[in-house]
Amino acid sequence: MVEYHRIRADITLHREATDIRARLDEATAQVAGTLQEQLEKTVADVEERARAEIGKVRSETLGTLGLLAAVIAFIVTTTQIADRQPVNEALRLLTGCAGMLSLVFTAFGAVFAVVRPTRLILPAVLGGGLLLAAFLT
Repeated sequence: MVEYHRIRADITLHREATDIRARLDEATAQVAGTLQEQLEKTVADVEERARAEIGKVRSETLGTLGLLAAVIAFIVTTTQIADRQPVNEALRLLTGCAGMLSLVFTAFGAVFAVVRPTRLILPAVLGGGLLLAAFLT
């Protein structure tokens, strides 16, 4: 009789252990799924932030390269204009050149969305004014 109760207790214990293992496996799978979802969400957020930062750095780099190119172009143009023209004519051409460069940079800023559009109004007006002054004088 004692042997019967021991075997029965072993069977009950085995069933309970199997039940506990099944619940543990289910809970583990549930936690793993939740962690995987959180990990994927975090990775997507980090990738999105990295792309935004790369885009921002790219825009800043393009702006800097554009500024450098414009400065070099302005210096070369100024030298060529000042060398070959009389003073009054050279000033008129330089004013027009400065206005055109200002308009080009304004367009550059608008195309690449480097700054807010409202910040482009003043350079556009300045460039247009210089260009107009060059034509009217």
